Amino acid sequence: MIADLKVFQKGTFELIADHLWMNLTKQFLTYGWLEKGDVLQFDGRITDDQSKQEKIYDIEQPTKVSIVRNGVELMPDFVLLKKTYADLVKEIKEHNKEYYAARDFIDATYLTIQHWPKLQVIMMIDEQPYTQEEFKQRYFDRDALIELHNSDKVLKRIFYNGEVKSENIISESDINAYFEKQDFSQFF
Repeated sequence: MIADLKVFQKGTFELIADHLWMNLTKQFLTYGWLEKGDVLQFDGRITDDQSKQEKIYDIEQPTKVSIVRNGVELMPDFVLLKKTYADLVKEIKEHNKEYYAARDFIDATYLTIQHWPKLQVIMMIDEQPYTQEEFKQRYFDRDALIELHNSDKVLKRIFYNGEVKSENIISESDINAYFEKQDFSQFF
């Protein structure tokens, strides 16, 4: 994740996004693992995904990458390029184990179901209900997820068939039985 993304044009920097997710390409792997606070400079192709409800921008094919850490420009070391894909994934998960533990915990507690159009899942944190969108807005970054995971808050989910009203609550056992019949077990 790249934070505080700025574009340099007409001799000045303009903040265009507070964060952006990018693929970890060979251009970046050449320098070893990035650290929080590293300053990156690169050229890239801006693309957008209009197939979703909102427009999502990506930066692809980064070139001319340079990285400055603590005021010193890094030189390529190529160590990570010699590792296998499986080893890289293992190291990424090890470096970010707290985040992955939080994410896996949240994923197991909260899910999106598109195979049952009227079904809504509300995440309850203590007694505070969150719709999917509200939850994403509140816990959109890794630090917020880690904080939630490490807190003593009680997380649960409540299923509704249709509007969010007490008469429309569906028990989790009914949901599980429905999915077992439909073989949607990968959602749990």
